[in-house]
Amino acid sequence: MKRIDCFIPAISLQQVADTLANLSPLPSVKNIFLLATEGQEKVKMEEAGYRVIAIDSLKSTATLRKIAETASADYVLIYTKYTQLEPNYFAFERFMQLADDTKAGMLYADHFQNVEGTRRRMPLNQN
Repeated sequence: MKRIDCFIPAISLQQVADTLANLSPLPSVKNIFLLATEGQEKVKMEEAGYRVIAIDSLKSTATLRKIAETASADYVLIYTKYTQLEPNYFAFERFMQLADDTKAGMLYADHFQNVEGTRRRMPLNQN
């Protein structure tokens, strides 16, 4: 049931370590790609065995084209934050079910942010 390719922005291995630990064991995740600019950290990520896509900017057309060319799963997750991603229980499965049922071209969700040990719901229009 590996149906999602994940594209995660990466500055360093340390920055993405928790996100990778959260996504790697999920049965719905087919591939995880790190989006990184050229430099020393990109080389370290590749040497550690991660699939790295060199990008100029997280929000550029060229980056979206690279994602489209690379993706091979039924669905794509493009994470746009540099903070830890910790999906809720069965979140990806619920997304896939909704996408399958509605034939939607794109889905998005609110998110929670942990601030000083308190979980806060963040509106979609805030970073």
